[in-house]
Amino acid sequence: MPALETRVTKDDDGTLYSVYLHPYEIAKLAKAIAKAGGTVNGYAVQAVMIYLAEKGDPAWAEDLEFDSENDAFVVRCPRKAPLKFLIRRLEKRLANPAALRRAVRAARPE
Repeated sequence: MPALETRVTKDDDGTLYSVYLHPYEIAKLAKAIAKAGGTVNGYAVQAVMIYLAEKGDPAWAEDLEFDSENDAFVVRCPRKAPLKFLIRRLEKRLANPAALRRAVRAARPE
């Protein structure tokens, strides 16, 4: 899979940037959610991403609009930078299995 940052796209109306992912597209995250006893779906991925967005209370996190469904993780923002920051946080956890497990446990995806 190419870098997740390439998944930041502009919506058709041109007013919002978004990230749209199927829950199993990020295999390491899906595996960590399942191992923690969670159901792998868009809501579980969203729980982890909200945790990552809010960790440290960055100002950019308030601009994120989460709109996931059972079969898809979706986050939108009027600016591209907050989505890139969020993806970088996820990529750091994906590169460190222990950090990923801690994030999943802290997020408590159900």
